[in-house]
Amino acid sequence: FDTELACEHVAALHRGESIETPVYDFTIYDRSKETVTVEAAPIVLIEGIMALVDERLRRLMDLIVYVDVAADVRVLRRLTRDVAERGRSVVSVVSQYLETVRAAHAAYVEPCRAYADLIVPEGGDNVLAAEVIAAYLRTRVS
Repeated sequence: FDTELACEHVAALHRGESIETPVYDFTIYDRSKETVTVEAAPIVLIEGIMALVDERLRRLMDLIVYVDVAADVRVLRRLTRDVAERGRSVVSVVSQYLETVRAAHAAYVEPCRAYADLIVPEGGDNVLAAEVIAAYLRTRVS
């Protein structure tokens, strides 16, 4: 994880500057040479299962939302995605989950619930939580 670069990029976006963000290539498990330009906007959304782990990055956030998804749903989403989009076998996805992903979630992701201003149960299916977040964002922009 390049938290240093992430912090630099978020700070630049807060200052109204555009950034060139690296593109991760899942086939080589590393960054590609490609970058994507991200323009500054009134709202900067930082998304990712490890986004709340580092305090330096959390300090740059005005609202911290933890999206809580049941373990079985998480593993099924990962399995479906990795097989369909990343060309992996079911066996390799299950093996990785059992060897590293499950333990990393327990050690790093789950404890980040404590930093959340808002915990969204039921993952992306929680319409009321989405409406609350949208209302908050509208007040920040206006």
